[in-house]
Amino acid sequence: MTTKEQWTCAAITNGITFFPNKEIAPCPIIDYSYRKDLTALNTDNPFADLKEIIAQTNSAPTACAACTNYEANNVESYRQGLNHRKQSWDGYQFIDIRNSKLCNLSCRTCGPHASTLWEKEMGISIDSSTDLTEHLDKIVNDSVIEIYFTGGEPLLNPSHWEILDEYIKQGKSQNIHLRYNSNTSILKYKNKSIFDYWKHFGLVDYHISIDAVGEKLNSLRSGSKWNLIERNIREIVEHRDKMDNLKLTTNNVVSNLNIWFLDEYITYFSNIGVDIGLSVLEFPDYYSLDCLPPELIQLALQHVNQALTRPLSHKNKSQLVYARNKIQKNQGQSLFLNTIASILLLDKVRKENLFDYLPFSQVAYKQVVNNNG
Repeated sequence: MTTKEQWTCAAITNGITFFPNKEIAPCPIIDYSYRKDLTALNTDNPFADLKEIIAQTNSAPTACAACTNYEANNVESYRQGLNHRKQSWDGYQFIDIRNSKLCNLSCRTCGPHASTLWEKEMGISIDSSTDLTEHLDKIVNDSVIEIYFTGGEPLLNPSHWEILDEYIKQGKSQNIHLRYNSNTSILKYKNKSIFDYWKHFGLVDYHISIDAVGEKLNSLRSGSKWNLIERNIREIVEHRDKMDNLKLTTNNVVSNLNIWFLDEYITYFSNIGVDIGLSVLEFPDYYSLDCLPPELIQLALQHVNQALTRPLSHKNKSQLVYARNKIQKNQGQSLFLNTIASILLLDKVRKENLFDYLPFSQVAYKQVVNNNG
């Protein structure tokens, strides 16, 4: 009899994610209900309960459904990625900093859970950032190999600069791999240029987090100014060509809002020599690829199939196959009217015109009329 391979997760054994509201978890995609209070960080083993479940069942805890879903669809999961990079020593190796919602954009697929601009628009004003100053010893130490910054917008987060300053001060920066997911709207914070910091670190992996190029981006990621972002992209590319430690990749979250512009996106970044990074949106569910009306399914599949002919990485093509499967299954098509309502509402409130870029008008009109008939 073959013994079942031990199920492991480097996030649970060697990871820590800092959220707003003084919460922590082993990773950013674990079920929301599992998050723990920051005070758990003071214990020797804050995620002992998850480790106990794994020891008893040799399988993923139910809180890890996001990874098991990806793996069931032959898409590399967060768990698998970390397991490949894990080193042999103990301690926190993977630090995820998303302790602040401070952001200068209110992207359509985001919300007040991750953007202060969304909060302001909704009339909410909550200072929920988690102060990390007293916990720098957990973040700045010899066991750490990677630090991932996201947000909000990470370059607006004071903790980001504090952590980088501390690593440089302690002479530990050359051993660290920095990872970013940034909207690329800023490259400086107060009098600090990010390029002056990056040169001190072993490797910098910067993800340009935009979901379209050109004027469409300004409505997809409300508050964006394409002319400014394109200028910043060009500046980062210029620095990459001079630096040995800077890698650029895009981060395009493919949804029913931007699948129609995918080939244009791939062409733009291929032409300027930036690697493409694709992932498939899961939430909000009414922006998912599985809630298109039947009349738009073939058009969406054409865009996916066209992208699959491009010279993309195996990981990207796995994401595209996953996208195609979601479109074909079409399990959420009843949400399409929610899609339309959300687009038109935000267009009205924000004085934008995203709806005009999308192939929805005739189908949406027919659905609304039929719904009233």
